[in-house]
Amino acid sequence: MFRIRRVEKTKTKENKQMNGKLVKIRINLKKLDKSRFFVGKEGTYCDLDVWINEETNSFGFDASVSHTQSKEERDSKVPKIYVGNGWKNLGWDNNKNQRPTGQQVAAAIDDDEDDEIPF
Repeated sequence: MFRIRRVEKTKTKENKQMNGKLVKIRINLKKLDKSRFFVGKEGTYCDLDVWINEETNSFGFDASVSHTQSKEERDSKVPKIYVGNGWKNLGWDNNKNQRPTGQQVAAAIDDDEDDEIPF
């Protein structure tokens, strides 16, 4: 479940006001740690953090997605488990509204395509 806490009014191409900003993300399901899943009222969940960067990285992404860390993990300096990437889509200043190119995405994906999705 993702929540955006800060909402700003922006205008779309049609000059209509909309709330918030859109970030599209792509998650590699093979990298999700199933031990971090938990059952909630309406399904099974996994807490994730989305980091939105000021600059686009060399693969064309503006955001990264990682498992949420506990306070103990952060204090112990446990490395983050990155599970995906994202890009700014709507409502961002100077946004081209373009996703990364196929070459950029291919370069960012691990080449272990033989792994099966665990669920």
